[in-house]
Amino acid sequence: MPHHLHPDAVFGPGGLFARANPRYETRPAQLRFADAIDEAIAYGHVIAELGTGTGKSYAYLVPPLLAGKRVIVTTSVKSLQEQLIGKDLPFLAAVLGPALGREIRYCAIKGKANYVCLRQAQKLANLGSFPTPEAAADYPRFAAWLKDTATGDLDEFSPPLNGALREAVCAEDCAHQGCFVAEVKAYAKTADVVVANHSLTILDAVVRGATDDHAKVLPDADVLVLDEAHGLVEIACQTLGAEASLGAWNRVVRKLERLGGSKWGFDARPVTEALERWSDSLDRRMARTQERQLVLGDERSFTAPIYAEAMKLERYARLNTPEALVGEDRDAWAAACDAVASFAQRVVRIASAEEGEDPDLWVRFATREGAGKRTRIVLQARPVDVADSLRSMIWQRFPTVVACSATLATPNGDGDTRFAFFRRYAGVPADAPVIEQVAPSPFPYETNARLYVAPASAITADRRREPARYFAQQADQVLKLLTASGGRAFVLFTSNAAMHAVYGIVAPRLPDHWRVFVQGEASRTAIVEAFRDPDLVDTNPAVLFGTRTFFEGVDIAGRGLELVILDNLPFPVPSEPVYAAKCRRIGRQTGDLKWGHFRPLTIPMVTTVVKQVAGRLIRTQTDKGVVAILDRRIVEAGYGEGMRKALPPMPLTEDLRDVEGVFQAP
Repeated sequence: MPHHLHPDAVFGPGGLFARANPRYETRPAQLRFADAIDEAIAYGHVIAELGTGTGKSYAYLVPPLLAGKRVIVTTSVKSLQEQLIGKDLPFLAAVLGPALGREIRYCAIKGKANYVCLRQAQKLANLGSFPTPEAAADYPRFAAWLKDTATGDLDEFSPPLNGALREAVCAEDCAHQGCFVAEVKAYAKTADVVVANHSLTILDAVVRGATDDHAKVLPDADVLVLDEAHGLVEIACQTLGAEASLGAWNRVVRKLERLGGSKWGFDARPVTEALERWSDSLDRRMARTQERQLVLGDERSFTAPIYAEAMKLERYARLNTPEALVGEDRDAWAAACDAVASFAQRVVRIASAEEGEDPDLWVRFATREGAGKRTRIVLQARPVDVADSLRSMIWQRFPTVVACSATLATPNGDGDTRFAFFRRYAGVPADAPVIEQVAPSPFPYETNARLYVAPASAITADRRREPARYFAQQADQVLKLLTASGGRAFVLFTSNAAMHAVYGIVAPRLPDHWRVFVQGEASRTAIVEAFRDPDLVDTNPAVLFGTRTFFEGVDIAGRGLELVILDNLPFPVPSEPVYAAKCRRIGRQTGDLKWGHFRPLTIPMVTTVVKQVAGRLIRTQTDKGVVAILDRRIVEAGYGEGMRKALPPMPLTEDLRDVEGVFQAP
């Protein structure tokens, strides 16, 4: 039975949190958000933007627990999932559980490939045969971990487990009932709170729809919380689309190889060679246009042999299932055969439209990723608009949906800053009862932060006509800002070319005792961990040069990060296939093919990204810092005022002396 406590009894003065933690301070925005959710549980949904420091995770967890409702919390940020499971939920269980007179149960669910398969691990240990020398070298670390892990979560490794070893022992195709995957699913059915990611939540809806609710990825729930909801639409496009590559095919082949596929006469070379011919053709076409993406045309001359050879292999493998394979190995062989057929079907789905399909609703393209010998071609089909899908999968399925983020509200064209953009593209039903809230951060941006925009005299060169002079002028601004801050900075760029150009000028001129990182020299995780090293913050300040990889999902509080520089407003590349398709669709609807997309689509997209960049700063009451934008459109263009209003309330300046004053203040 639900325990009828009001959120005020938890968050208010003298409430449960205050009694459990003497340092706890009531946050009005947190209580208002919790009250809205408490009200919405009875009849509808909540959409809210909450600035950093409002305590949104506790606010969205407490009301469902008080009401006796199961809640699924999804996010796109791994660090937030870890915070919920490692910090927020243990505290809630300790404080709220006794008040409710029951245990509060919680768990995280990830995709099957994130867990170890005990059967695969045992087979690997028995055979002593490893996929690569590097996998063999990392095996002792894996074996020691396996003895102690309580969850089987392969993400527990730091640094990450060798990729080939992880693939060999993961539970992607595991049907073993004694494995960690089965255990976590069983536990989740009894949990009050289940933490997952956006992609898994969408996949759950797809599986339920395909099996008439007989198969499920996640348990049933009364409340769905979409944290970091600004990323929902993009993740839905990825999850509901299709993707194929030579690397993905090789992973399918390795599934059969691990079961002795070559020994049983399984030969994947015809498919591999056909894929290589297609990839090489696409690579040459992109090289001619000097683009990293290419919208696909009629590719049937390449895809027909891939499909034919793959289906031939699938039939051969299924009809000739080795008699030596029994029990779970036989099931794994069948699953691998399914994977071969699924790959073939994805190739066809990517390369050609289905009969009667609206060409405005899907885009098919190839992307060249990496460089040099590590270049790979990835083939993709993406839906252009997922609003209808999300409407049925999310908003019409769960009695209560809570969508929240620090960057969810965007200018809607008339000077207001609300949720029209999110509601349109996330499929929120127009007639659904929705409570909307915007709560600013409680942190002192007005006194502790500045928004610096490079003055008109600082960058006068045109990037297209005078690239060398343009990047030199940008570098001069970057050096002056870094000198003022004493390092402790993210220098972020909208393109790799710009990053390398400015890095090449600035890096040699930085003090020797500074730690300088550049995207690409190591993984994002490794760079962030090294950047935030608390033992070096004061003696060896860090500077990172990066691109969109570092625009969000990085939390560095305190003195470690006090300056964020953005080279340009992050407008989408006009030729990016999904964005271009959305622009064309809006252009046809509005009758303005050139500019019809600009205010309803482009400006909200750019504003969201700029807000994410600004959100890297000011994570506590005592933090200070400067967001520096080297693009004067944010003060000169007609849309600039709306963008600035959407940011935290940082006083605007074009004077480097104001920047110096922020860092010289005690």
